[in-house]
Amino acid sequence: MQIEFYIPRTYLDYDQALNLSAPTPEPGLGVVLSGKLPHWLYTGLALAYRAAPWVAVYQPQLGCAVVAYSAGPAYAVGDCVSLE
Repeated sequence: MQIEFYIPRTYLDYDQALNLSAPTPEPGLGVVLSGKLPHWLYTGLALAYRAAPWVAVYQPQLGCAVVAYSAGPAYAVGDCVSLE
């Protein structure tokens, strides 16, 4: 499940992010996070989705999503997941 995030300005303060909510992923599916976000927010989102089997962050330079967290044998941390 790919989730694209968007912030309206180029800067997001911690205080502004306190009331944000993230969509609930479908059970049993991995999560691909994408969008132009601060690194600290990607870290928080990865923690929020740790119930998913794996979490990856889309890297446009590589043309794939890089696995940042994995709880099973399907993917290892650092694997590239194709979005196609």
